[in-house]
Amino acid sequence: MTRDEQAIREVVDTWMRVSRSGDTATVLSLMTEDVVFMVPGREPFGREAFEAAVKAENAPADRRDR
Repeated sequence: MTRDEQAIREVVDTWMRVSRSGDTATVLSLMTEDVVFMVPGREPFGREAFEAAVKAENAPADRRDR
């Protein structure tokens, strides 16, 4: 395995681990300011939309309905 491949695997591992633990700050630190997510069936979106979606998902259920 090359150093580049190992570095990519470490970032993915970190992303998955901290995502499961709810550590949004660390997830955000792993992406650049100009990141673009391309998800089938949705318009491309950036870091701010990702952060807003994660915060909405993690909000208590009674606050999500407002």
